[in-house]
Amino acid sequence: FEGTENEFVLQESVFTRRGVDRILKYAFDVAKERPRKHVTSGTKSNGISISMPYWDERTEAMAANYPQVTWDKQHIDILCARFVLQP
Repeated sequence: FEGTENEFVLQESVFTRRGVDRILKYAFDVAKERPRKHVTSGTKSNGISISMPYWDERTEAMAANYPQVTWDKQHIDILCARFVLQP
């Protein structure tokens, strides 16, 4: 239907607790062995209103298991800009 009045787009994400927690556990496990002991979570919760807030909630829950690791949350747009400006 591209280019017609019936054109549509669909965006779908599947975030399972098991999958998200597995990723986050790995990140926090790696961080606890590094000198800075820090995790930065990239999020788009201001624009992807269901799955990214879930990611943020799971990050906060996982962080509670790692009191020795500091963490913060940054919107992905700002995080990407930082990578460009401060490589």
